[in-house]
Amino acid sequence: MTTRQRIAIIPLMLMIASLSCSQTRLFHPTPSPTPTGGGTGRIAFSAEKNGNRDIYTMNIDGSNATRLTTNIDWDWSPTWSPDGKQIAFLSVRGGKVEIYIMDADGSNVRRLTNNQSLEGYPAWSPDGKSIVFTSDRNETDLANCATRTTGCNTDIYVIDINNMSEIRLTDSPSPDEGPSWSPDGKQIAFFSFREVNFDIYVMDADGTNIFRVTRDPSIELRPTWSPVTKHIAFMSNRDGDDMEIYVMTAGGLNAMRLTNDQPNDSAPAWSPDGEHIVFHTLYSSGDSEICIMDSNGRNMTCLTYELTNAWEPVWQPNTNKAGTSNP
Repeated sequence: MTTRQRIAIIPLMLMIASLSCSQTRLFHPTPSPTPTGGGTGRIAFSAEKNGNRDIYTMNIDGSNATRLTTNIDWDWSPTWSPDGKQIAFLSVRGGKVEIYIMDADGSNVRRLTNNQSLEGYPAWSPDGKSIVFTSDRNETDLANCATRTTGCNTDIYVIDINNMSEIRLTDSPSPDEGPSWSPDGKQIAFFSFREVNFDIYVMDADGTNIFRVTRDPSIELRPTWSPVTKHIAFMSNRDGDDMEIYVMTAGGLNAMRLTNDQPNDSAPAWSPDGEHIVFHTLYSSGDSEICIMDSNGRNMTCLTYELTNAWEPVWQPNTNKAGTSNP
């Protein structure tokens, strides 16, 4: 399997469910700035222009979209440092999928990982010292693994940003994907096909005490921890064929559906104060855009209708004291 073919696995994991129905989103009035913290930052995301995917940032109302990377190869999957001054991201520059870091204005780009494997889903630790990510470096059949129902074997690793030392956190024959830190840095949520389907799991930050959080006979993906409450947002098709955004307690209780429409909704991310959730929505045309809503699912607004295939939004953190969340 070529590097390009392996890269294609990641967008497929974002979609998972097939897109079967055309749908035009209703545009709501632009949301007002969040009351505590969230209104001052920017949203980082990736988008395509002229067939190439790059990292952008924009204001929370969708204005002032700024392209940060201009490499001829794909750049995607941004994640903010906890102080909001740097962005880590994936790039295939150099022919390999590696994790890179740049300043928030796109300057000072440097490579963090250097392996022959496919790295994915970087997420910065709350203390700013390390980045958790996934890698297929222990897959023994890279030539054929993409044809499996579960895809290639991936495990979760953490890398120290200063000395670049790495620790393997999971060791499973199934794919472990999409790690997300708890706000205190003590736990990591992720999704995996360890049993009968893709479900959400949580483990301690050192890889111990892994437990399964969701047990619905559906697909559950992309967990992301609220910065201010013990809640996790995730995507699931538990109520039908389309992927929707849900929120639940960190223990898997009281799951509440936030979106309810025909496009597939994916990759939720919280505002710094926990009052809003930003995500991308996938249309049957193959296009996607970034939308924002209150953390209870109300007041949905789409932001990136002037850009093509906008993916994986993440909200810039800040150092203000977080407020309280709706869920």
